[in-house]
Amino acid sequence: MTVEVFRAQSEQDREELFRFRYGIYVEEMGRYRRTADHGGRRLVEPEDAHSILYGAECWAGWVGVGILRLCLIAIFITLAWSMRVLSRG
Repeated sequence: MTVEVFRAQSEQDREELFRFRYGIYVEEMGRYRRTADHGGRRLVEPEDAHSILYGAECWAGWVGVGILRLCLIAIFITLAWSMRVLSRG
């Protein structure tokens, strides 16, 4: 079985990941029921607007196996804090 990681570059890619996330968190785990988009069967969080999304899929037919969100704001805040601490000596 080969797993391929891809960056969600198009809006269609991102929507597929949001629907995949909905299936896992809402349908399987029963979480985020208040905030999920049940009509569109997708789970979008505020951090997604400022993030790079990656998906992992298995090509024995399309089977999603994971999602990674790289949140740029969190990285910037962490780097700024680290630089401040390091500059203090």
